[in-house]
Amino acid sequence: MRWVIAALSVVLAVVVIGVIISARTNANCSMTADAAPQRDTPQAAEMRNALAELNELRIQGSEAKEAGGEKWDAFSEAVERILARIEPLCTPAAVEDLEFVADLRPEGWGEMGGGIRTLGTWASGKIRRDLKAGRYEEARDALLAVLCAGRAYERAGAPRDLEQTVWMESLLSGPMAYMVDHAPDERFLRGYIAGLQNAERMTAPLEQFVRLERYRVAQLMEDDDFIGKLRAGFDMDEVRYDAEDGGEDLASVWFWWLKRCEGIHGLDAMYDRLAANARRPLNRPSDPQIEESENPLVQRLDRSEAWLALAGGYARRSTRVRLLMLEAAGRAFEMGNRMFTPDDPDSSHPINSEFGVDPYTGERFLRRIDGRWYSLGADDVDQGGEGSDMWGRNGDILYKNYREGRVVEYVP
Repeated sequence: MRWVIAALSVVLAVVVIGVIISARTNANCSMTADAAPQRDTPQAAEMRNALAELNELRIQGSEAKEAGGEKWDAFSEAVERILARIEPLCTPAAVEDLEFVADLRPEGWGEMGGGIRTLGTWASGKIRRDLKAGRYEEARDALLAVLCAGRAYERAGAPRDLEQTVWMESLLSGPMAYMVDHAPDERFLRGYIAGLQNAERMTAPLEQFVRLERYRVAQLMEDDDFIGKLRAGFDMDEVRYDAEDGGEDLASVWFWWLKRCEGIHGLDAMYDRLAANARRPLNRPSDPQIEESENPLVQRLDRSEAWLALAGGYARRSTRVRLLMLEAAGRAFEMGNRMFTPDDPDSSHPINSEFGVDPYTGERFLRRIDGRWYSLGADDVDQGGEGSDMWGRNGDILYKNYREGRVVEYVP
C-alpha cells in the first residue's frame, strides 16, 4: 500500500511541477514585434494638431457645403489657413519625419480621421465650384494638396487611418478623372502628373502598417486591463461577442495558464502571414484559402479578412491614381508633348517608371486598342479593358469609375 501511495505522490508531484512550469512559460510568453515610436516627432505633432482643428470644423463644413454663400466662404477660408500649415509637411521628403506615437486603443477614427473627413468635404465642394467657374488650376491644386495630406496622415498607421484616406479618394475619383478629360492645356497636365507622382511617392508600404498593428497587439497582450476585457467577453473595440466565438475559453483561468503561449505563437504566425502578403490585394480565386485557427485567442483577434480588404482598397486607390497619370500623359502627347511618347522606352511617359506597374499583378499595365491603359483588377482576368465595377472586384479597372459596365460621369 505504501508503494502505491508513494507512486501516486510522485505522479502528483510531476503533474504539479509540469503545471507550474507550463504556467510560468505561458505567463512569460510574449509576441515578437518591432519597436514603434513612443512619442510624436515635432512634425507629426503639428500634423496631429492641425487635423484636430480641422475636425472641429467638420459639422460646420457639412452645413456650409449645403448652404453655400457666406457660410461656405467662411468655412473654406478657415480650412485653407490650416491646410497652409499642413502642406510643408506633405512632400515625399518631409513625410519621412512624420513619426506618430502608436495609439494602443484606437477607437473609431478619432480627431485626425475627422480632420481628413473635413478635408474631403472641403475638397469636393471647392473643386466643384472651381471647375464650374473654369478655375482648373485652383481645382487641381486643391485636389493635390488634399491627396498629399491624406497620404501623410496615413503615417499614423492604424487601419482606420488608411480606411479614411481610401474613402476620401474614392469620394474625389470623379473630379480626378474629369480634370484629365477636360484639361485646358498640356501645361496643366504636366503639373497634374507631377502632383500625382508626389502623392504616390509619399505612400508608405502596407507592410509598415501591419508592423505597427502587430506592435499594438503585442503591447495589449501585456496589458492586464485588456486581458480582463477579453476574458469578460469584449474584443479590441470593446464590442461584446458570443461565447461560441471563443468566449468561454478566453474566460477560463486554465486557458491563460496553459494555452496562452499557443495563442501568442498563433498571433505571431498570423502577423507573419499578413506582412508577407501585405502587397497582395484581394484574394484571387487561385489563391489558397485562409485557414482559420482553432485557438480562441487567435480567432478573437484575427484581422486577416480586414487586412485583405484593406489591401484591396489600397491597391484600387493606387491603381486608379497611376492610370490617371497614364491617361494624362496620353492627353499631353495628343497636345504635342513628345516627352510623353508611350512607345519610346526612353521617354518620360509614366509607363516607363515605377508608376507603370499594376499593383494587382506587379507587371506593366495593359493597353486597349484605343490606347487607354487598364488593370486586370482583383479577379485577375483580362477582359480587354472592359470596366464593370468601380471597386475593381469584377472586371478590369480604368481611370474612370464604372458601374454595371457603364462609365459613371462626373458633372461639376
